[in-house]
Amino acid sequence: MNVEISEITVAATHALAAGDYQAARQRFVEAGECAVRFQLWRSAFRAFRNALELDLVDPVPVARLKALRGSLTMLGDWSDYARVLDSKPAWPSLSAIGARILSADSGTIVECRDVGPVVELTMPDRDLLEATPDGRFRTMPRAMALLLVRRALWPFPRERDGMRVRVAWGATPLVWLDESGDWQTVDAALSSRCQRTV
Repeated sequence: MNVEISEITVAATHALAAGDYQAARQRFVEAGECAVRFQLWRSAFRAFRNALELDLVDPVPVARLKALRGSLTMLGDWSDYARVLDSKPAWPSLSAIGARILSADSGTIVECRDVGPVVELTMPDRDLLEATPDGRFRTMPRAMALLLVRRALWPFPRERDGMRVRVAWGATPLVWLDESGDWQTVDAALSSRCQRTV
């Protein structure tokens, strides 16, 4: 990583640890813009994603992610996210940081601090999560749901050599969600070959 981006990211991380989400957001966006100047698309993606996780209804990092060259596999998700935010949903500010999974006899949910349930989860198969939005968030875009699920599964995610899980979201194609925050469509033919008993 570029030294300048690294320094800004460290400042953002310190602000986040101190509970100053506004300063952390500003620094993460600054780190992302610095990375774009150096055409470091992966670093830019991480920085803008980190900014967005602080407030999932903030249109600024969504617009930056939508414009990134290196996020082509997720471009449709960011476009959809921007479209949903443009419709001005009556959602409170919610952060993926601190999202947690709660299970009871009635089911399993992802809950956000000060907001309550946001996503319902079921596990119909091994390494497969089926996610549906809570009623208040029925128009939630898939990218928002994946950011929430990622942080609920992995509160302190690794950027490399992490785990992954398949996630189903409505009628959209099944995706692999990585601990690092990436996702890509599941290749059904490849998955069936990989899971075949030898």
